[in-house]
Amino acid sequence: MKLFLLFCFLIISIVAAAPTKNIVIVDETNLKNITEEEPQKIRQCTCQEADDCVTEVYPSLTECRKSCKSHLEYFGTHTSDYVECWPKNPAGKDILISCFKTNIDGFCASNSTTFIDIPEYNQTSIEEEDGLGLEMAKHFKAFHYCAGACLKEKIISCYERKSCGVKIPQNYDIGKPATFCEDLKSTVYSNTFKAYACITFSYIFG
Repeated sequence: MKLFLLFCFLIISIVAAAPTKNIVIVDETNLKNITEEEPQKIRQCTCQEADDCVTEVYPSLTECRKSCKSHLEYFGTHTSDYVECWPKNPAGKDILISCFKTNIDGFCASNSTTFIDIPEYNQTSIEEEDGLGLEMAKHFKAFHYCAGACLKEKIISCYERKSCGVKIPQNYDIGKPATFCEDLKSTVYSNTFKAYACITFSYIFG
């Protein structure tokens, strides 16, 4: 009997000394929340700051057009002269400012304490087919888009200097504002027709 009790005591001692395995129940919902990174935030530009950036850089549109003159080689070799055919319209900045604020909901903030997700400026805009299929139209479009991309870079650089950003919806490209702003589209068409008449005159009599 003593031997049996001693044997039982040894078994109990061995079991008690054995390491135990802790069971941890993980809440998958909380784990997902921990592992997913929160979107980075940036202060949203006030409407005054956004307006100031367009006002500051808009005069650079002339230089942007000059940097894109290679797209006008289709019309002849005097591309520097062709660039000058586009009307210089200082009021164009006001149309652009209105375009952003009217056609992009919540584009800018009314105060300097609003924060938004860091915007994605390099988006692909949804464009309508012009239906013309003319080679000439393709070159004009390439010229406009090149100049728009140049101006866009300067506007974004201005936002960055102010340490702020603006709200950009999906498929919106502020370098192609005529794709979502009817007033600006009308101005672009009008200026292009004027430029075409000027280029034609230059090509024939230049």
